Amino acid sequence: MAAGVKVAGLGLSQLTEQQVVAHLVDALRDGRGGWVATPNVDICRAARRDPAVRALIGQASLTVADGMPLLWAARLRGTPLPERQEGVSFMGDNVDKHKFQPVHFAFDSYAIDSSDEGTLQEVAQFLQGNPNTVIIAGFTDERGTPEYNRGLGESRAEAVRDALKAAGIAEDHIILKKPETVTGGSDAKEARRVQISSAA
Repeated sequence: MAAGVKVAGLGLSQLTEQQVVAHLVDALRDGRGGWVATPNVDICRAARRDPAVRALIGQASLTVADGMPLLWAARLRGTPLPERQEGVSFMGDNVDKHKFQPVHFAFDSYAIDSSDEGTLQEVAQFLQGNPNTVIIAGFTDERGTPEYNRGLGESRAEAVRDALKAAGIAEDHIILKKPETVTGGSDAKEARRVQISSAA
């Protein structure tokens, strides 16, 4: 694994996108699991203010820079990073973001409504018949503080993961993705969702 670089108090991996993808594929193949943090300037600010955010990022399997200011800062320190890496780009050619309908939630809730059980059954049946993995990301509407919304989005993603596990899906076929921005759009009802993508 490439050596790390300290920028804004966070340790960032000196990896290209191709190397990150290779690491993820190896982890999936070996059943190791894990997750990738892609901090930008806003996330770095949050990590400096909130020890819980800093500790959470520190638990990531890999931490790679998503934001040109972090690349510029690393270059000024004499330890340049290879490239900006957007979290949504990893394995982009192999990810189908529109295969399943999103699971929607009531305001300030992470309880799954009975109207979405059909979607979860569809996802479970697909995974039972295919070797694919699903990537789950939780979102909120614009109300609430960034810290609260991050927690709510994560709880929604975990609720969907737990429902799939209860349906018999092994956890190594489920990846929880922590989106850079958890607010899911201007339409509040549509924003309160968990997006489920299929990764080949």
